[in-house]
Amino acid sequence: MELITKCITTVLFFSLVLSTMRACDDDKANPIITQELSGKKIQNQSQWKVTLKAPCNCCQTNVKISCRGFKTVEPLDLNVFAQNGDVCSPNGSLCPGSSTTFTYAWNTPYNFTTLSFQVACS
Repeated sequence: MELITKCITTVLFFSLVLSTMRACDDDKANPIITQELSGKKIQNQSQWKVTLKAPCNCCQTNVKISCRGFKTVEPLDLNVFAQNGDVCSPNGSLCPGSSTTFTYAWNTPYNFTTLSFQVACS
């Protein structure tokens, strides 16, 4: 009886763990983009801290984000995030358990939206 109880407990535990890990079943799981005020001012503009994360249990590669009309008085850290015309991209993949963070300075937050990405599950 004790063996059956342990087996059931183990199965339930792993079921719970697996249910909390969201797989990227399709390409509709956009990267999570959040931003908050850092509390600093750069050239009299508010500094914003932006964080990008993978929303599921797979990495996202070749992430492209719309930057049309994006402005900042603080230079972007090109080792982290780059702007090429109307398209921005993080330098590297977005993977579970980690995030990409950069800052910019402007009085109002910019509404970053995802243009495209690829899902890479191992």
